[in-house]
Amino acid sequence: NVVCAPVMDISFSLQYDLMDVRVVEWLIFMLESKRIHAVLLAPPCTTFSPAAYPPCRSYENPLGFNRSEFKVYHGTKLAHASLCIMFTTMRTDSLGLLEQPRRSKMRWLATWKRLVEMGMEEHFLASCSFGSIHMKEICFAAVNMQAESLDRPCTRDHNHIKIEGKFTRPSATYVDGLAYELACVFKRNLDAMHKAL
Repeated sequence: NVVCAPVMDISFSLQYDLMDVRVVEWLIFMLESKRIHAVLLAPPCTTFSPAAYPPCRSYENPLGFNRSEFKVYHGTKLAHASLCIMFTTMRTDSLGLLEQPRRSKMRWLATWKRLVEMGMEEHFLASCSFGSIHMKEICFAAVNMQAESLDRPCTRDHNHIKIEGKFTRPSATYVDGLAYELACVFKRNLDAMHKAL
């Protein structure tokens, strides 16, 4: 059996705020002490989105045009907190999976690129391949994980509903097929990790 920790999201508790360096330090400690073996991170991509208008970042300048603007600072700090945790999974031989839209400008951060150079692998999927009515393209960056089953592009043999209006918020959640595949990926990798011990 796999025992899951609570979902660490500020909407559930103010104690789960990754803007607080103490929370990040605690997660690093939990990974270093082997109390947590795997993490799935999904930092908000709002300001990193290519659809953000007016844009506050570019692919050439992913850190932002005005780094002191609160929404830019907030997005950058959460991105780097997540990347720090991914680096910790690499260093502690833990499992790490980080989710962003395929075209997120976060993937152009120097820290992200450095992690890829160090072995973080990017896997790309279209959520419609897992049963979504939308063709939302997602990048899952993996550390110490076999996650090739997530490489699943759109098969182009069906129609999609455009993400806008009432569909915007629901499109941000995982459809059942993708949630199940993510659970299977983690279970396979955790089983392999424990066999190797």
